[in-house]
Amino acid sequence: MNDYIIMNGQVFEFTTRKPSKFKVGGSAERALSGKLHKDVVATKHRWTFSFDTVSAIFINRLERIFDTHKPILLVDNDGKTYTVQWMNDFEPEYIGSDYFTITVELEEE
Repeated sequence: MNDYIIMNGQVFEFTTRKPSKFKVGGSAERALSGKLHKDVVATKHRWTFSFDTVSAIFINRLERIFDTHKPILLVDNDGKTYTVQWMNDFEPEYIGSDYFTITVELEEE
């Protein structure tokens, strides 16, 4: 079995996983010196998952999550649970013989 994630209680095996983090800043304020600064108030996660050579059934399962579950509960392969939003369009690519490939971008709320 390949590496997998769990979205809303369903297991999805992925081909590649590209995690990243980004900082969320608060409102800009002026210091006593008059210099403008912005504090970092949180660090959030972002993932890009590639699912290659998957069946139409797999694509249908993903589409149901895309259409009906916002926000999504993601259990990443590190075992941690995150509340995420699906950030890109749902665009599976047909590669022949009833197989597809799709890239999913998720961002922590």
